[in-house]
Amino acid sequence: MPATAITVLRSLESDKVRIVVFFGSEEDLRTGSKALDAMNPPDDATMRRISVETFELVLNRDTP
Repeated sequence: MPATAITVLRSLESDKVRIVVFFGSEEDLRTGSKALDAMNPPDDATMRRISVETFELVLNRDTP
């Protein structure tokens, strides 16, 4: 999967997890989406995919 970065966020108030995957181009996004769509958690897993959304990155700034 041609991701440039993956961020996993976990809520401190609930059992929810959000996974954010970054891609360098729209073509990489399409390739990565196909790979992610083909993945399913094991039957005995306690997690499941609820939704998938696509966003354009407008600003990304790291601070020291």
